[in-house]
Amino acid sequence: MPPTTPHPRRQRSLRLLFGLGALSAALALRVVAPGFGDGHAFRLFDTPTVAADAAGCKVFPADNAWNQRIDTLPVHPDSAAWVSSIGETERLRAVFSATDGIPYQTVAGSTAAASIEIDKASESDPGPYRVPDDAAIDADDGRLIVVDRDRCVLAELRGAQKTGSASWKASAGALFDLGSNDLRPDGWGSADTAGLPVFPGLARFEEVEHGEITHALRFTAPRIGQSHLWPARHGGPDGSDPELPPAGARFRLRATVNPAAYSPRAQVILVALQRYGMFLAEPGPAWGLSGAPHPGWDEGVLAELEDVFGASFEAVDVSSLVIDGGSGQAIPAPTMTPTGTLPATNTPSPTGTPPPTTTQAPTATITPTTTPEPTETPAPTRTPRPTRTPEPTETPAPTATNTLTPAPTGTFTPVPTGTPVPTNTPTPVPTVNPMCLPRPSLAVLTQPVSGQNGRLKVTIETTNSVGVPDNSLHALRIVTLSNASIEVQGDTYRSAGPTVEIDEGSESLHFYVQRVQNSQAFSATLGIVDDCGEWQTFVGGGAGLP
Repeated sequence: MPPTTPHPRRQRSLRLLFGLGALSAALALRVVAPGFGDGHAFRLFDTPTVAADAAGCKVFPADNAWNQRIDTLPVHPDSAAWVSSIGETERLRAVFSATDGIPYQTVAGSTAAASIEIDKASESDPGPYRVPDDAAIDADDGRLIVVDRDRCVLAELRGAQKTGSASWKASAGALFDLGSNDLRPDGWGSADTAGLPVFPGLARFEEVEHGEITHALRFTAPRIGQSHLWPARHGGPDGSDPELPPAGARFRLRATVNPAAYSPRAQVILVALQRYGMFLAEPGPAWGLSGAPHPGWDEGVLAELEDVFGASFEAVDVSSLVIDGGSGQAIPAPTMTPTGTLPATNTPSPTGTPPPTTTQAPTATITPTTTPEPTETPAPTRTPRPTRTPEPTETPAPTATNTLTPAPTGTFTPVPTGTPVPTNTPTPVPTVNPMCLPRPSLAVLTQPVSGQNGRLKVTIETTNSVGVPDNSLHALRIVTLSNASIEVQGDTYRSAGPTVEIDEGSESLHFYVQRVQNSQAFSATLGIVDDCGEWQTFVGGGAGLP
């Protein structure tokens, strides 16, 4: 669990929390970190490749559900209801730190099996459990996790208590063969409510240092329905309300969130949430992301995750991955074609373009043909992360905004037709506009209009930086609308999609967001375009907003 006295960055973020009732504090959310690539793997330090390994053991086969990307799968039909149940305005939070989280350890296969007395023996594996006497236990739920690095067997206990030398008691126990796709019997729990293994879903510092997490993570929600979705084996405790998310529901971070706007370590986690998502595993804090404790975790980095709101997640329909409901083996999802690249071709080079130096097969050559030289494309640019500046002073009874991250504004240079391209062309990494380092912030302030039900006045103001001394607004893009309309510059918009041009040189903009149906939550995701590109913000209110 988070420490009692949070890091100053986390304290700031906690002050910005707002619920589904009246939204009460003025906010100009300013985020800082240099832009760092486009989500591709990178090494923060020269660390060994760890990927999804644990002490040399692959954590389940490559075709296991845990290891499948879901960024191209469709949204689940019940996504909106489930996100609302967990909390659109609740923040993503790391329920781990340098000293807190769910610990695990690896042991040699020669470790003696311990005597384990299990309360729920009828739904637990009999053993053997190779648990050392000094095994670390999760202080909250008594979880004990051990990886046998020689047999590649994962042992997990819940409610573990040491009763003597090589002797333990626990409420439940589960063993998982890390080389197998086998699931637990349907209806069985495990060390978590959903009947899933805990260890594969932990955010581990070693993976973040390596620069890439290639598996799904796990998270908690305040209430979980009694049903469960593959590959989960056990439902939650909170009844059959269809508005409640079931155990095992898989959520991903929306593509509108730009991980490049965060610090490098936070990027790794956010990219994983976009690509692999996270399983709803058990009751707990809303959007509570699980991880293993490690002294390398930095509180400031973990607190950055709290800038992501529940509205930035969506549930995914994973039914197309299922081969057999009793197995964790999955059909790989379609691969997303990198934006801005063309498929690899095997055509000759245009005149004047030297072909890449490669070793050709002895019986095949490529003969250049005379084709027009491709039109030169300007160098790509990308909006870097804005500079974090001091918070503005509070104004009377304003409403906090749910500021998301800037949407990427870079464009990619297509591969010229006729140029021999090697197979598996990497996605180009857009360059950062040096004039926008650091990026000037945007202040977004909202305030309820007195006497008008569900009406917010929104003010957007630019700030300047050394590279952009006269930053101005250019356009307002309406990305999404939920039970809301927008009134700007004399026009009313009731559907998403339009882009409203702003008078040249404007440094501020005032407009209104209006609730459509009374006594229901309303929201709008807006893209604000200034001299450095587009910045997205989320504004709205709960059902109780007057």
